[in-house]
Amino acid sequence: AHSKIGWQKFTQPVVEYLASRGVVGLLWGNTAQEMSKHFKQGDLFTAPHPSPLSAYRGFFGSKPFSKINNRLIEKGLTPIKW
Repeated sequence: AHSKIGWQKFTQPVVEYLASRGVVGLLWGNTAQEMSKHFKQGDLFTAPHPSPLSAYRGFFGSKPFSKINNRLIEKGLTPIKW
């Protein structure tokens, strides 16, 4: 709905910067996952968008928060209290 209003001009440089700093990323949905090329292998997690209209298509049970916390621990960082 709001994917074609120019957000990419802002979000792409931000994602590129964060990914270059080794930030662990989580991209939800196909549009967001187009940014996956900027992340190092192992530092990116993806899942279907958690929208109530599509969450049953893979978001439920994907455990993105647990996966991110496990990766943060592997990197010697503090896990997030979600």
